[in-house]
Amino acid sequence: MTSALSAALAPAPARRTSPFWALSVLAGLVSIATFIGGAASGHWFSDEQPAQGAEGYWTTGPDGNPMHVTYGGFVHDAVQARPNLAFLGWISALALLTAVVLLVAASRRRAEFQELMTGRPAAERLWAQAWYCDRCGTAHFPAAAAGEPSRALTLQEFRAVVWEAGGYGDMARQQPVV
Repeated sequence: MTSALSAALAPAPARRTSPFWALSVLAGLVSIATFIGGAASGHWFSDEQPAQGAEGYWTTGPDGNPMHVTYGGFVHDAVQARPNLAFLGWISALALLTAVVLLVAASRRRAEFQELMTGRPAAERLWAQAWYCDRCGTAHFPAAAAGEPSRALTLQEFRAVVWEAGGYGDMARQQPVV
């Protein structure tokens, strides 16, 4: 468990979890499920009519029209309304596109954060030199630290100094200490 004080004194911003990964997995599952459902029920890959009931089956007659053949040998010309499930293909394609876009966005966010954190070792070196006074609630740098303030720093000022050393000082202004 992390306290508010340890979060305020952290040498780098915490990495936030992105909802893009979970949403992309969900979109991928929707894509797969609708594709399988449409392919199985819509007969996308076959011109044959599926078997219908125990009394007979549907087939294509010599003229290309569907006909119903019963097990007794009787042939009945009839047009069976086949369900048009082409919309499942569109849903599947849209969900797959959404999954890919979300994966790319999540990967970019992760890469940007990793690039931003390249300065973290410098921030941690400065952070390790400081100390926190529990009695007055401020942070201090030793007087020998070159270029650093020798006065007591509020937690927000301390965060700004350390994060600036890491190259992500603008995030200290965006994420104030509460």
